[in-house]
Amino acid sequence: MPGRFDVTFPDFGATHSGDLFLILDGARIDAPRFIYERDDRPEMDLLYRSTPHEPVKEVSPCIVRPSENSRLRGDVNNWRSDGIAIESSADIHMLGNHLRSLISVRLPDGALAYLRFYSPSQIEPLLSSFSDHELTRFSGPVTRWHYFAPVDGWKTVEVPGTSESQEASNEGWFQLREEHLRAIEACNEAVFRKKLVHQAGWPVTPESMSKIDQIVLRARSFGFQAQGDIATYAELACYYGERLEEPNALAVLKSEDKPAGQRLEIIDSMMSYGDT
Repeated sequence: MPGRFDVTFPDFGATHSGDLFLILDGARIDAPRFIYERDDRPEMDLLYRSTPHEPVKEVSPCIVRPSENSRLRGDVNNWRSDGIAIESSADIHMLGNHLRSLISVRLPDGALAYLRFYSPSQIEPLLSSFSDHELTRFSGPVTRWHYFAPVDGWKTVEVPGTSESQEASNEGWFQLREEHLRAIEACNEAVFRKKLVHQAGWPVTPESMSKIDQIVLRARSFGFQAQGDIATYAELACYYGERLEEPNALAVLKSEDKPAGQRLEIIDSMMSYGDT
């Protein structure tokens, strides 16, 4: 939505400090340890606590309100890829319960699915595809979302109003639409292609993205679908270039009697030992 996003670095040390919360991804980092190493008196809770997901609470997302002198505020570079920041005037109990209600959401076919809303790469397409009404209902007591985008830097999303806070027991109440799923898929694909650009050692520019687009298209023409296989093909393509288009290489890449991983291993060996 025009005007919704603000691409400026949020001053976590000054602005609305009492209303600031972080949500860290426990599947990516040891969130409690990370927090206690940087904050002597944090107000913290595991979102999987007292939910059906408690048996795997060791990977639970963790919500924390940093204390006044918390080092978390000045150490954003060490958590910006592993969590997000939000602002809310609600207490941690009310806010935590609302966030627990979003751990799972309804897909268009009615099935339940985990929603990693605390992941910068997943919250971006969601917030960008929500209508104002959806954003307000989804956010509940949250007034601002802050997350780090690898290319654009920090983004802040203002919520146009507040909505009723949900209880943890209502998990699954929020319904995703096909439009939301397409936005998530498109964003994940864009992130993957940017990673391929970084893997190639190129700056992220329209020209480098166009090159990667062509490489990905070529990889898929050979039947490579898994991101790992496409990444391997892209690495080979960037290193060996047009040698992958030589007849012997094409014969291997197009062979349908060998799995993708084996074909790529053969190509790597052929290129390395000059067997083409």
